[in-house]
Amino acid sequence: MRDGQRGMASTTSPYRQNSKTLSLLSLDGGGERGLSSLYILQRLMEELNREDSPWPCECFDLLGGPSTGGLITLMLGRLGMTVEKCIESYIKILPRVFEKQKHHV
Repeated sequence: MRDGQRGMASTTSPYRQNSKTLSLLSLDGGGERGLSSLYILQRLMEELNREDSPWPCECFDLLGGPSTGGLITLMLGRLGMTVEKCIESYIKILPRVFEKQKHHV
């Protein structure tokens, strides 16, 4: 997060000020299809503020999901990555995480 705290929405964030509700980002699993979730989220963040796209951890109180969605939300929330950095990192790890393994019996 920009103020140095990571993994939760800041109470001083302009996107969460005076909010009395919790905001949840839930991303499905799906292996390589997780990249499409990131591109959709990137567009959403740009629509919130075109000059300075907010970080998801500034907009959502809770981030989570199963499988790939959980991995992505860890990168965005706990590691405090921007969507752009998360896309870059996700593309790098795709071949290792989703490679086909040969099972020997």
